[in-house]
Amino acid sequence: MKIEPVEKLGAGAFGDVWRARDEIGRDVAIKIIRPDDPFGAQAIAHARALAQVDHPNIVRVFSVERIADPDGGAEDVTCIVMELVEGRPLDERLRGSILPKAEARSVGRGLIAGMKHMVDRKIAHGDLHGGNIMTTGDDVKIIDILLFSGGSQLSATSFENRLRRDLLALRLTLQEILQCSEFGPAIAARLSDELAVNAGLDDMERAFNDVTGATPSVNLEASVSSALERVNDEGFVDTPAYAAALAEEIPREAYADVLIRVVEQGACRSVHIPFMTVLWRQLQQEERGRVLEALAGSIDRNVPKGRWGPAVQLLAAFGAEGWSGLKATTRLRLEGQITNNALAGHVDIYDPARTKGGHLGTWAGIFYPYFSDRRALVANLASLLRQGWYTQNYVGQYFMAALPYVAETPEDREQLIQGLAVAVRNDARIVKDKLETLPIDWRNAVASRS
Repeated sequence: MKIEPVEKLGAGAFGDVWRARDEIGRDVAIKIIRPDDPFGAQAIAHARALAQVDHPNIVRVFSVERIADPDGGAEDVTCIVMELVEGRPLDERLRGSILPKAEARSVGRGLIAGMKHMVDRKIAHGDLHGGNIMTTGDDVKIIDILLFSGGSQLSATSFENRLRRDLLALRLTLQEILQCSEFGPAIAARLSDELAVNAGLDDMERAFNDVTGATPSVNLEASVSSALERVNDEGFVDTPAYAAALAEEIPREAYADVLIRVVEQGACRSVHIPFMTVLWRQLQQEERGRVLEALAGSIDRNVPKGRWGPAVQLLAAFGAEGWSGLKATTRLRLEGQITNNALAGHVDIYDPARTKGGHLGTWAGIFYPYFSDRRALVANLASLLRQGWYTQNYVGQYFMAALPYVAETPEDREQLIQGLAVAVRNDARIVKDKLETLPIDWRNAVASRS
């Protein structure tokens, strides 16, 4: 990446900091690491770890680059390319005019959110104070995270010790924000009174929201239980409007736990998909990770036993992000199970039950865009089309519109067209009725072979 230094901003904890411009014209900050810097290797390793952190309340690390020394040294130097944060350190902001309530609330909540994101990734700050927190209006960003903060670089004991210092520093900072705002000393004292000596991040979040009126205190367990009762209600309505209305009745903090409980209870049915999708789209990345971990466990346990329905329904509600977020072994195993189960597909148009086999396989019509090996699915569908009336009607019932998209190569296309021609000659009713769903070139090719 081409980096053009523009002006020196000052000296950071572990190197000079410059304003610079990258090759796409974006203003960035760069921290210079010189060859004689005894902490240089650790700084670079830590920057690479922090590049995996992506949160609006934490300064972003983009990359590590080699550039000409902006101070004119003979040797190239390494620089850490970071988000350029315009604004004022929090300690300066608190020495100015009194913070309005809205600003104090926003800064405090952003600070808590950034710290929670770091702790979820086993990163402790190590030097949290007002000088390492930048404010831009109502926004806040945590900067200058110390070296050796990543969990992989610290023993469990060292990480816990540093985290305890961070929590104490966060608590004092939140109290100072309230003290220097329109909330005033009484609310700052109330926050202190509501927190135990060993209060964790969740405790601080609840207490801060409570004393500032950001959100009412939420009984998560009661909220989750109430949501599950609505999900299990026989009068559940399968419409986007009902899904959105029901989601508004549930505290946002409970969404991930509701989904995890649905996984554990196997409670998801087709009517629930719009509601599950609404909850899923509101989740943060770490929350999605927790939900998908539970879902992967359910899939691994239940699909081989034939109890796949609720888990697969829920996965459909999550779409492409849900499928790609599953661990690779679960994803590949499920793809193979769906593809293989399609071979058992059997539809009898004269039987009220119609579908007699291949129920899991029908989900290939939903999930095929995410498959890593569509050719295996093509081979199975082509075999079904050549086999007989019941299997041909199975393909017609569940896959006709998808066939042109499943075929990735000319060979795939030819296999399926030949199979469709066999089905037409065999008078497979569903295949014949749905030929109009195929593109004109496919219909012509089938006709020429029938």
